[in-house]
Amino acid sequence: MSDHMFTLHVDGRHNRARIGLGHGGDGAHYLTFHLDTDWLFEHGGAHVDATVQLGLGTHQIEFKLPAMVLTPDNWHGQDLVVVDVNLLERRF
Repeated sequence: MSDHMFTLHVDGRHNRARIGLGHGGDGAHYLTFHLDTDWLFEHGGAHVDATVQLGLGTHQIEFKLPAMVLTPDNWHGQDLVVVDVNLLERRF
């Protein structure tokens, strides 16, 4: 079995997707990297929550990236994607 991985799970009924990407398994002696993302598609855009896991030998660190919102846009005839990253979260 390979230590390289790519996972994709799509739930079309609920407009969700889960994408994982990584390298290195539990027995890896060197660098391990895993990216796990959760996507919600609504109103023509996507809300993305992502978690990154890094490891070097037996030392592991995991951190959650800020929530992102991706929306399609157009500028002078060029299609593009706007990535909105909220660094400070407000709740009322």
